[in-house]
Order: sequence, then C-alpha cells, then structure tokens
Amino acid sequence: RDITPPGTLVDVDGVEMHLHSSGDPRPATPTVIFDGGLSGSSLDWARVLPGVAARTQAVAIDRPG
Repeated sequence: RDITPPGTLVDVDGVEMHLHSSGDPRPATPTVIFDGGLSGSSLDWARVLPGVAARTQAVAIDRPG
C-alpha cells in the first residue's frame, strides 16, 4: 500500500523535492522554511507548522536524496 505524505513534489533544477506548504504569504512577514535535517523529514514539523502558518506562510521541505 502506498502512503503519501501531505504536500507536493516540485521540480528544482531537474530534481524533485517534496514540500508541504501551509498558511498564506503576508506583506512584511517572511516565509518560514523548516528543513527536516540529517535523518529527519518534513513530517517532523507537523506539530509546529500550523502555529506558524497562523501568522505567515510556513513550508516544510524534504531534501532530495
């Protein structure tokens, strides 16, 4: 059975990257990017993302590889 994480695949210079974006970009606020780190994934940020997304756009990424 396939388990699909929330988010989408985007092409970055010919490499597919997974990202999960939440919230809306707002004027004068930065987009906050969460990186899964060494052996982590974007799912590690699942509890943090909604709180940040209430104030600005928040994006959790998985590095390719």
